[in-house]
Amino acid sequence: MTAKKRKVIIASPREPCGATWLINCFLELRILTYRTGDWRNMWNKEGAHFLLKPEEDILKKWLPSLSARVSFPFSEDLQVEWVHEWPSNRFETDQIVYFLRDPRDALYSRYKREAPNMSYHDYVNFLDPQSLLDKAETNAVFTRLWMQHPRCRVFTFEQYKADPASTLRKILEFIGVAASEPEIASALSASTAEKAAQAEKYWNDRVRERETVAGSEIGQVVNQGGIVGRWEELQGDDRRVAERIGTLSNAIVGSLPADGQITLASYLGYLRKHRMWAKGLNFDWAGKCDMRHVDALERKSLTFARLLTWRQATNARLYQHEVVGLLEGLADLSLLRDKIAMKNIEHEYQRVGTRTQLYLGVFRRTRVLLALGRCDPLFLLTLFIRKILARIRREFA
Repeated sequence: MTAKKRKVIIASPREPCGATWLINCFLELRILTYRTGDWRNMWNKEGAHFLLKPEEDILKKWLPSLSARVSFPFSEDLQVEWVHEWPSNRFETDQIVYFLRDPRDALYSRYKREAPNMSYHDYVNFLDPQSLLDKAETNAVFTRLWMQHPRCRVFTFEQYKADPASTLRKILEFIGVAASEPEIASALSASTAEKAAQAEKYWNDRVRERETVAGSEIGQVVNQGGIVGRWEELQGDDRRVAERIGTLSNAIVGSLPADGQITLASYLGYLRKHRMWAKGLNFDWAGKCDMRHVDALERKSLTFARLLTWRQATNARLYQHEVVGLLEGLADLSLLRDKIAMKNIEHEYQRVGTRTQLYLGVFRRTRVLLALGRCDPLFLLTLFIRKILARIRREFA
């Protein structure tokens, strides 16, 4: 299908946006499509055919073609990776297909999928472990940063629902793939919402019988009908949250008038202060940063850190590693700014590690010496001796 080996990225927010429809179409069109950085992490190659690795079996819940087919005759000339990662330097030369959905619907769909033990209002306002912004802010900034990629083209969930055939043709044209009308029709037929729902039900029933996957993964309802404008059923505080999501998205993702420039720059200013963004994040500074807004975001995070409990995080449907990441990010922010927040983080972190492990991690990420002062001296001495002995062994090996 292609003249030379190329790389395309399908990027989308964590919220449901229809990207799995496109991925399934690509599988049907014999395009090598995968996640996690390298196709070898997802596929085993046997001769000219690719077979899904057993550890990736859960993908059958999202992608019906993986249940319908045992092997795929991919070419390696074109490789398509799908990601929910923030844009970084590793994507600098790639062609980007960004799949976007009205964030009011996307966040509501994610809420219904994850079924957290909290209201929609509280769920949206719960901080993201990576960005330490709330979910509405994270979605908006994530989208804007991807849109700044010089080789990015945006396709939307709403376009796909209105005319899937036209949307798929435009995407194939953008990435330079020739496909016949019968091939396109066959790919679309194998990627309908009905096919996806059937695959999900089959996978869930099979897993329940074998009891091999955590209950939270079984309980998620992935395919919810893909309704455009579903957020309008919300009422009260939940409705007001949805309206705020729309206003924020327009301020950041739209044509960026002066107030949008300042809003975006303020969020980027906040992200720059956070350890997750010290290196690798690929974006240009946009407009004049309002430091008062940055300070307000920081105060919001510190207040959140003071009140956060492990139960709240699990009620928000965070996995353990996400809760740990959230606590560590808040610790980096709180160490020099809020003693009460730091004390609360220490208490909650005890579920997975020691006080010394927490502060040693803060030091490694921030290089703030105060963090070392709160570590167990004997632990630090033991760690130092181990490193010296390891270096000696390497030198004399």
